Amino acid sequence: MPTSNLQNTPDWVAIRRAYEQGDETIKQICERFGVTKSAFEHRWKTQHWISRRAKVTNRRGATLEKLFALLESQVTKLANNVGETLGDKEAQQLTELIKNFDKITTIASEETKVVTPPRKRDMRDIREKLAQRIDQFNRR
Repeated sequence: MPTSNLQNTPDWVAIRRAYEQGDETIKQICERFGVTKSAFEHRWKTQHWISRRAKVTNRRGATLEKLFALLESQVTKLANNVGETLGDKEAQQLTELIKNFDKITTIASEETKVVTPPRKRDMRDIREKLAQRIDQFNRR
């Protein structure tokens, strides 16, 4: 029996969870939720679902990439709105996002014992400068 809401829209969150965390085949998932394989594959590709075959380290990398993309979009949004100011809630969220990104990258590099390339040091400087700018904004 397909799982859907009153408007017969597939529950993509549940479908994604079933794919990433479950043991069912793609065919079984599509049948259970009443979606076509092409619709499933479209969502899988466009939303960058994590392959269940991926190792934990690959999943961590994919999560870091998504988090970095989110940070990058927020910074771009800030840069484009030079004359405008952030609300307290937005500034706090961005600050927490930066801190969490830094913590996750530190943990990941310690676990894999990878030497930090020069590019990562540059990113750390950019994150620190952005965090300082947000703190200055919050003090206004």
